Amino acid sequence: MAGIDKITAEILESGRARASELTDAANADAAKIMAAAEAEIRAAGARNQERIREDDAKAGQRAKSQAGLARRQTLLAAKQSIVDEMIEKAYQKLAGQSDEKYFAMIEKILLKNIRKGSGEILFGKKDLERLPLDFPIRMKIAALAAGGELRLSTKPAPIDNGFILRYGGIEENCSLRAIFASKQNELSDAVLAALGH
Repeated sequence: MAGIDKITAEILESGRARASELTDAANADAAKIMAAAEAEIRAAGARNQERIREDDAKAGQRAKSQAGLARRQTLLAAKQSIVDEMIEKAYQKLAGQSDEKYFAMIEKILLKNIRKGSGEILFGKKDLERLPLDFPIRMKIAALAAGGELRLSTKPAPIDNGFILRYGGIEENCSLRAIFASKQNELSDAVLAALGH
């Protein structure tokens, strides 16, 4: 039996040695896997940090861009407000001139818009009431010089300042508001140029 015990002992010793080798190899493989996993975790963390920095930089650029856009929009709105205010003041100044200057301006507008043919001129209630006595005569002379005829309507037009010319079924609005509206871009450019923009 001693021979069997010795063979068993050798087999056990050989098995323990092999088990120890396998355990050591498994531990070494596990250590390698753990080291690789830790390296991957560190690399992923570094990538995440870089992505966070990039995202922060992009967010900063977007915020800066949005702030710049908001600033430009605010400046544009302020400029537009100034332009609108200056144009309104110019309108009020022209509308509020003395009767003599006001109707001299109206006559110039009429001379630019008078046509051949038979027509009618309509003034707003306020202008009709303050119309100079000689204006209808000057108006008729201007119409004759243009090869036409123009009569003054006693019915007021629904405008504040200026006049409406009616030739047949066609009306031309020569009110100051209509003139200012048609020249809005030119007036805006002039005001901006005067402001140095």
